Formats: sequence, C-alpha cells, structure tokens
Amino acid sequence: MPMMSERDNVCSMKFTEIKGDNLFYQMKSIKDDRYPMKKNVVRMYLNITVYLRPHQTIPNAVEFTEICQIDLKGHFPARLINMIMTSQVMTEIENLYHYVKDKEN
Repeated sequence: MPMMSERDNVCSMKFTEIKGDNLFYQMKSIKDDRYPMKKNVVRMYLNITVYLRPHQTIPNAVEFTEICQIDLKGHFPARLINMIMTSQVMTEIENLYHYVKDKEN
C-alpha cells in the first residue's frame, strides 16, 4: 500500500480453559532469534487478551472481554487502521464462536 511501511510480527499464542466454560486467550509479541528482523520491514508490537464466560442471565450467550494493545510503529494511514480494526474484531468473535460450538459437539 502506498505511503505505508511493510510490517511483520512474531508472537506467541495461549488458549486456556479456566473453571469449565471460562476461556482465556492471549496473543503477545515476543523476541525470537529464529525470526530475525528483515531489512525495510517494521516489527510491530501486539498484545491481545480475551476473556470469555457464559452470560450470567442470558441462556446460550457469552460475555466477551477483549483488551488490545497494538503499536504499529512507523507510518500507517488512519483510514486503513479503521478498516483493519473493524474486520479483525469480527474475525476474532467468529473464531471464538466456532471454538465454543465445536466444544459442544
């Protein structure tokens, strides 16, 4: 994309069931010598934490809490970041929905 630097990220992911139906997910940037920095590529920072639990009063519903910290570093057009954030949230919700549905089967 014009006016934007290329990005990459190296991260670890952790998905844990806590006390039955409560789920915890974390994706966090890490430093790993197996993936050295590339010339002319900006390494961004990412830390996403998600907590899911059954809704206390609505059957077959979940409470979803997400804390997202991102430092894209370098230049990034505001219009593009708004588009990405909107689609990313929906993708995460859909993935977690499928995980929960698969557990039921």
